[in-house]
Amino acid sequence: MLDESKKGYLYFRENELTRLPQYNAVKIGITDSPVDRESGYITSEIKLGEFTKVFEIPHDKQRLIELIVHNYFKSSHIYIDAGTEYFKISVKNEINELLNKLSCEIRELSKDEKIKYFIFVS
Repeated sequence: MLDESKKGYLYFRENELTRLPQYNAVKIGITDSPVDRESGYITSEIKLGEFTKVFEIPHDKQRLIELIVHNYFKSSHIYIDAGTEYFKISVKNEINELLNKLSCEIRELSKDEKIKYFIFVS
């Protein structure tokens, strides 16, 4: 397990609007402050979402990991006219396989851990 000061997070976020058939999307992003990230969503989402997958990743590699993930799923990228980090929701089924190929410490948070670090989770 990573030392607290060396943790970053890769997250998947959805809400009932992103799950509509015309979008069927998930946001993939990173943060080093889960509580602050949630606070930002509280003020920016018209319908509050939830973190559906959260991975603990090395803080010093979080930008690189995000870039790898976004590039890997480039063919599933969704862009309409705002929001650049949205992908087809089906990528959630493939993320663990991709992350297992990376040579660094990565761990998916359990539901209890997501509740501890993130305010709203599924």
